[in-house]
Parts: sequence; C-alpha cells; structure tokens
Amino acid sequence: MQNKILVFLFIALIGGVFFSGCSSSIKVQNPVVGIICITGNEPFAVLSININDKDVYVLECAKEIKDELRKNQGSVYEITYDGIKETDGRITLIVKKAVKIKTK
Repeated sequence: MQNKILVFLFIALIGGVFFSGCSSSIKVQNPVVGIICITGNEPFAVLSININDKDVYVLECAKEIKDELRKNQGSVYEITYDGIKETDGRITLIVKKAVKIKTK
C-alpha cells in the first residue's frame, strides 16, 4: 500500500515539474521604446509598436491614447504598460502611458 502511495506521489511530482516548465510566460521589458505603426490589413488593422525589425507588439489602449498614437504614426514613443496578453500568436501590451520621444 505504501509503495502505491509513493509511486503516485512520484508521478504527481514529475507531472508537476513537467507542466510548470511548459507554461509560457511572456517577457517584455517595461517600458518599451519603438516606432508607432499600423499592422494588418483593413478591416483588421491594429495599432502596434515596432521595437526593432523583429519585435512588433499590438497596443491596446484608451481612446485618447489611441487617437494620439494614430496621428503620430512613424514617431518614436516610450510605452508603459499595465499588462500583457497573447492572442492569435500576437503579443498585446495593455498601455498605461505613452510618451513621445523627441528625435534629432
């Protein structure tokens, strides 16, 4: 009886370690600095920030911030975010604050 309990605990331990290692935790620095752009095609175009040629994140923000960012596409912004989520393979940042960075 004790052997069965030990075997069960061992399997549970191995399963716990396996599944905890498989969890996907998205790591993006906060704040991020990049160029504001629109990605996707109409009617599915979304506001995004291009950190470099490889990393582009979708921005989810309040209407006031969204309007400002849409008007300033191509400008460099520092985006501070509250949360992060992954939808359809795309990383989305929940924007808290957007500050325009002056460039030369």
